[in-house]
Amino acid sequence: MAQEKTQDRARDAGFAVEADTENTALARTAGAQMAGREMAEIQAAYVMAMRNPRNEGDCYGKIVRACERPTFAEGVRYVFPRGQTQVEGPSVKFARESARCWGNIQYGYRVTDATDERTTVEGWAVDLETNARVVASLTFKNLVQRKRSGQTVWILPDERDYRELVAKNGAVAERNAILKMLPPDVIEDALRVARETLVKAAKGEIKQDKPATIRRLVAAFRDVGVTGEMIEAKLAHALDLITEEELADLRGIFAALRDGQAKREDYFELPGHDGRGDTRDLKDLTARMQAQRGGVGVPVETTAGSGPAKDDRIPEFEEDSRPFDDPRPQGAAAPLAKPAATTRPESAAPTHKIEPERPWPDPPAAAKAKQSGFGRF
Repeated sequence: MAQEKTQDRARDAGFAVEADTENTALARTAGAQMAGREMAEIQAAYVMAMRNPRNEGDCYGKIVRACERPTFAEGVRYVFPRGQTQVEGPSVKFARESARCWGNIQYGYRVTDATDERTTVEGWAVDLETNARVVASLTFKNLVQRKRSGQTVWILPDERDYRELVAKNGAVAERNAILKMLPPDVIEDALRVARETLVKAAKGEIKQDKPATIRRLVAAFRDVGVTGEMIEAKLAHALDLITEEELADLRGIFAALRDGQAKREDYFELPGHDGRGDTRDLKDLTARMQAQRGGVGVPVETTAGSGPAKDDRIPEFEEDSRPFDDPRPQGAAAPLAKPAATTRPESAAPTHKIEPERPWPDPPAAAKAKQSGFGRF
């Protein structure tokens, strides 16, 4: 009787109701088929994991051998300064390669909540042998950092910037979930081997052709706004005296600047940069080097704040401790404070501001530097 009444109402309403009912049935059937297919894939993955269990000794050897390749070892660690210390840890590239070598692990990330103001992503990793599951959530503001007339501003992202923002934070959440799944001693040994690989590679390059290695070093850093004189000021000696350990450290710094994880002033003294101490030593060093070159030298930059604009410094295995209304991405260096009217002249512009418009931003210096790649020096 109920079905007949439904059909009568459908006839009274016309064919539109019948078509809608048919479409709804088709949609439900397609959803059921998709759910069944996904369930079959998950069950097949567990069955294959049980039939092919991992050999942890072989898996450990695969991870270590991967870190012995110089090209891979360059991207194993992320490095950025925090206060007077330097924070480093395994990168997203290392986490994904380790999961592949460890075997029988599924991982990924998904967007769990998205509003006009903030987005939440969740990274996950599942061990198909032990059925262990790890999730790592990350919430960030829908804002991107840009440089406008020497000032740092936060603007609403366009479609491309938002997609990159979600992908970047999703990769970080995915990395944290994978690293929580892997044994800590395996991660520590792999990072140590990667460090030794970089030192050996730098030693071989310096021994084979030291002048060419230094030229490639200076050319690569110039793409991220760092001059040779600034590098010498950091090393406290001439580039001709560089060691393999210093070259390995500089490669890590270059990767952090190129990827936007740090800014130039985090590592180097910028000429004319307020609050970074006396720059007379750097000027004297520049003058001496120009004199040695016969008066021809690379001019020292005088514009502060022209380095990489983005800052995605998110500490490893740490919860987000920022204030809820902080517009910066998670892991930024210092809290964003509003300047007090009693301590700042009325004519001075605030250091940070939020613009409501949605402009198409110019490519930052960090994006241009990505074209150089890890193999520049």
